[in-house]
Parts: sequence; structure tokens; C-alpha cells
Amino acid sequence: MKLTPSFWTICKLWFFYLLPFWAAVPKIGELEEADCIFVQAFGRNNYTDAELGRVLWDLRTEVRLSDLDAFNLLAQRAFEPGASNRALAKYAMQRAYKYNIPIIAQWEVVFAIYQMDPNWYVSNRDLIDCLWPPKEGYFATWHVKVLSKERMRSRILCRPLEIVHPAMTVRAVPIIWSLGLNPVVEPISARESTRHELWVWDQSSIQPWTRNFQAWKVRELMGRVAHVVTHIWGVRHVIFAIKPHLSASAQQMIPGNWIRFFPPKTLTA
Repeated sequence: MKLTPSFWTICKLWFFYLLPFWAAVPKIGELEEADCIFVQAFGRNNYTDAELGRVLWDLRTEVRLSDLDAFNLLAQRAFEPGASNRALAKYAMQRAYKYNIPIIAQWEVVFAIYQMDPNWYVSNRDLIDCLWPPKEGYFATWHVKVLSKERMRSRILCRPLEIVHPAMTVRAVPIIWSLGLNPVVEPISARESTRHELWVWDQSSIQPWTRNFQAWKVRELMGRVAHVVTHIWGVRHVIFAIKPHLSASAQQMIPGNWIRFFPPKTLTA
């Protein structure tokens, strides 16, 4: 088993990272090497990011609901995960079934599994870890991956298959590297990306940048540059020095040392 991608593969990943106009993804690892699945949500049709944590926290803690009970209540409230998350859910279910590995996913994706196939969800609950956001603050990709790693470790696993919207994959990988993990990533060529089954945009999404590729590119370019700049120069500390009284949610929006330029040389952090 080759633990790390080749130097050429790493160069290709950073080429596409710095040019989000092309949503291509290089191949990393083999599917058979993955022992779990990480799934990153992409938008949703209800609840803004500002109100999300509070709504879900109250929903799940007031009467100590299980994941299934929370989903039942969300369904009663007509929660809609959106077309993008349904596509991610379907893809994750197929990979989990084929390779018999657990799913560690954000709650929107897990809800989509529950919504599309309740029987499959109920019968496979032991193989699904649902990631809920904190009560306050932005649930950024880095925070999702930190929690994903914790759940993976609790299952005594070490190599995730990263499943995320194709336009977002090359940004997620360096974040996973920063946590000491070597993910498996399925390849998508630039010519085929817009025909991929996960290339789904939802015009009804509460997050404007997940409604179409044009809106995504504008926001994504700024975010990727911010990750690189803060990684090299530690701008986060400068901002805190200038504005020490930033709110917790504002602080979480500022990327810290969230990426790694090269993958770790081992499977375990």
C-alpha cells in the first residue's frame, strides 16, 4: 500500500486548488484502502448558518433526542436538505454498501439518507456517525474534519474516503492532511466534472454560494487564498491583535493553520 500520493499528484492538487475555475480532482489512493467514509454537506434549504446551531441544539437537547428522533421532528418541521446533499447521501450509501465501511457525515447528509430510505437508515444506524454543529459559531470544513477524525478514531479506523461536492474536494484534502490523515480520493477530470453525479447545485439553498458554480467560484477563491495566507504568515494572530474583541462566531470564520502543503507520511496522526 502506498501511503502518500506522488509528488506529481500533489502538484496537480495544488494546481486545481489555486484555480477553482476548473473543478478537477486527482486520484489519491485506492477505494479498497478506505476503512470509513467522510461526507461533507453542501448547503441546505432551511435554517441560516447564524440560526442553525441554536435551532438544532434546542431541538436535540431539550428532550435529549436521539438522531432518529431529531430527524423525525425535523421531518415534521418540513426540513429540506437540498438536492446536493441528497446526491452526496446516495453516493455515500452506495460506497458504504459496496465496501462495507461506516459513514461519518454532517447531519444534512445523514438526514438525506433518512429521508430517501428510512429503512436503510434504521437498519444501518450502527454504521453511521452523524455530525451535529455546535450551539454557536460557524461549522467550517476544518471543524467538521476535526470531529470526523474523532469519530473515526473512536471506531479504531484510520483512512477515510473523502466524499464531497467535486467543486470543493481539493480544498478539503489539505485540511484533512493537516490533521495527520491520508484520505482516499476518487479522480474527476476537468472535462467530466460537470457531468459527475455529485455535480449538483441547488437554487433553493439557504447558502447563496452553493446555488451555482459562478457564485461558488467567487467565494471559494477568497477562501482558498485566505487558507494559504494564514498558513504561511499567521494572519489570524495579527487580526486578533488588532481586533481582540471579535465574537466567537467571527473568530471561527477566520482560518488558522488549517491546511498542510504535503500529506503526512503515515496513516495515523
